[in-house]
Amino acid sequence: MRLPATAEDVEKGTAVFHVPDSRSKVYDLGFSLPAEAIVDKDMEVGGGERIHAGTPIRVIQAEIVDNQDVLLGFTYGENRGVCHIDQVRFN
Repeated sequence: MRLPATAEDVEKGTAVFHVPDSRSKVYDLGFSLPAEAIVDKDMEVGGGERIHAGTPIRVIQAEIVDNQDVLLGFTYGENRGVCHIDQVRFN
């Protein structure tokens, strides 16, 4: 079984985010990662940058935080972002 991402994973570039204090677990999407997805609605990813609906992304990480929020770490071009699972659809 895979483990949740650590700060070191983020530093190495193999993960996009980490959740401290053992508050997250790997979330099983039912298929292997990385996986391609499409942004459902325009979303802000930080620093005022927006990703528009229809943009393809590559999901590299899925974790459930506090047993309720499923967060995805993704890449698009040379950038990285985090979103909720309901903000994308998988191909």
